[in-house]
Amino acid sequence: MVNIKINGQEFEVENNLTVMQACEKYAGSQIPRFCYHDKLKIAGNCRMCLVEIKPGPPKPAASCATPVANNMEIFTDSEMVKKARGDVMELILMNHPLDCPVCDQGGECDLQDQAYIYGKDKGNFCHDKRAVVDKYMGPLVKTKMNRCIHCTRCVRFINDVAGFTEIGSIGRGVETEITTLENALSSELSGNIIDLCPVGALTAKPYEAKARPWELTKTRSIDVFDAMGSNIVVQTRSNEVLRVLPDLNDDINEEWISDKSRFAIDGLANQRVDTCFIARNKVIQPASLEDAILNTDKIIKSSSNIAMITGKMTDMETIYLHKILAEKINCKYYSCIENGGDFDTSSRGNYIFNTGFKGIDKADFILIVGCNTRKDAPVLNARIRKASILGAKVVIADENRDLKLNASFLEPNISSLTDILNNKSSVSKALKDAKFPMIILGSDIVTKDEKLHSLTLEIAEKFFIKDDWNGYCFLHKNIANVGGLDLDFNTKSATKIMEMAKAGEIDCLILNSTSDIDTSLVHNNCKIISFATNGDDSLRRSSVIFPSLTYVEKSAFYTNSEGRIQKTTKACEIIDNRFDECQILCKIIANIDSNFSAKTRSDVQMKMLESLENKEINVQKSRAILAKKCDKIDENISIASTVYNFYMTDSISRNSRNMANCVREILLIKK
Repeated sequence: MVNIKINGQEFEVENNLTVMQACEKYAGSQIPRFCYHDKLKIAGNCRMCLVEIKPGPPKPAASCATPVANNMEIFTDSEMVKKARGDVMELILMNHPLDCPVCDQGGECDLQDQAYIYGKDKGNFCHDKRAVVDKYMGPLVKTKMNRCIHCTRCVRFINDVAGFTEIGSIGRGVETEITTLENALSSELSGNIIDLCPVGALTAKPYEAKARPWELTKTRSIDVFDAMGSNIVVQTRSNEVLRVLPDLNDDINEEWISDKSRFAIDGLANQRVDTCFIARNKVIQPASLEDAILNTDKIIKSSSNIAMITGKMTDMETIYLHKILAEKINCKYYSCIENGGDFDTSSRGNYIFNTGFKGIDKADFILIVGCNTRKDAPVLNARIRKASILGAKVVIADENRDLKLNASFLEPNISSLTDILNNKSSVSKALKDAKFPMIILGSDIVTKDEKLHSLTLEIAEKFFIKDDWNGYCFLHKNIANVGGLDLDFNTKSATKIMEMAKAGEIDCLILNSTSDIDTSLVHNNCKIISFATNGDDSLRRSSVIFPSLTYVEKSAFYTNSEGRIQKTTKACEIIDNRFDECQILCKIIANIDSNFSAKTRSDVQMKMLESLENKEINVQKSRAILAKKCDKIDENISIASTVYNFYMTDSISRNSRNMANCVREILLIKK
């Protein structure tokens, strides 16, 4: 700790703070800045954060890059500081275009706000402003480089946080430019540079000229496109989602979100299933809700073997109702893991991210097995990258090695894991020396072989679980998985259920938002009842189709990979003939059991939360893992993660034009 004075007041502060951090944390002084950002490396480019420091030379100092020292006196509003900030602002505006009325940043522009406070009414420069050629950054980021003030936030984010080298600065002085390789940005996090840009140089191309910020209604919610449950702000106008931005949560997503979370929102309105449908004479035709429920009732009562599969974005209330329905109709086969996989649910620690996402910051050794963190959870991958830069050792056992991490690699086969377990690998020694080791497993580990999962549990118990630390971390791909497993909705893997359906062993298959299920292979005698938000090929074989609500149209519970229960917030009103799937399922169950009283989502939420009271849901508490002794395992099994298209993973993103543009310009062109 050191003793300093800020504007005449004495404070005792930590000695690892900068002057800016000390002023804002202890004195409450708001210091202007353009280049400084809490989550980026310090650059000291803009000089807007100047303060007066004594003792020292009689000139202002950049507070963002100056560490505090004992007996330092800091002045944030002296005449020297005010004049210096006014001069810096004049220099910044010297080449800045006067196009605020047509700039998409208008109304939320840092330069506008600070120019109002520190700008001068008359300038000293009367020469022509310089012009800079706009750069191409792909289908998501629009550039107007005349507005750029060279804060280099975008450069530091893409290079340091995302791990790409596709943006940089060239030239000196007045000829300085931010430039690119003239290709679409490859990073799955590229949209975050739009939020970071303090001016209108980088804006969202799909959002161009659509709205002003004061016209939008802002709703805090969570993202459902991956299993992290990133906190977001949904911005709407006239019941239309126009923009999604990240919300600050240091425990989960810090202040980043993936490009899919940000830009796939245009798929919410495309090919919406906005009414019920019934197949009559093999032709799917619109129907009323009452007729669809009546047909469903007939199919269920005439079927002896029924199975259920819930999809990637199915909320917990809906899964809970599916389980109640399964009990009422004696359905023995159901799964909440659309991509297959048998999980050992005897302990919750077997299928969650036990350290919590923030635990990555503490880890000193990270072993990634069969998991493409860059695709499965791009924001989590950025956190792992930060840990690797700060000194954590990262080892990857996967075929995909382009995770943008400072890492070493193991062959993606069983022998690599057995060598670790039997202390025959150099990794074993490093794990013994590590204080906070972490193993991150992908969901493909479970889908490939149950014995493989047991092997990873054995390794976890030997190396990764200590008295005060549980480093066994399972990373799911889908937001619905953990909530479904918590509700015990997984008696048989979806893969095995589909094999039974293809063989004609299933009479009725109930699917909810399962866009990856290939229903064309289901036996002709099997009737399919589907719930869906958007149209896709999986609905073609359905006998009955019910419309469902997207995550912006309902307040629903989801549990992310670390076991944290969160709730979306309704941002849009229900329109047309769309229905809440909870209400539909309640009516179907009520037709079977007249004593069933729940009618609304609120009623279901109360019952569901009561059923979870005995479940351990505290993500901070270390959990024991019950590992089953692994039998002899096939050495030829690959532990490599599945290769898939990040931009199109569900019915919403597959109906998004923005994601289609990404596939065309980022994936196909680069191939």
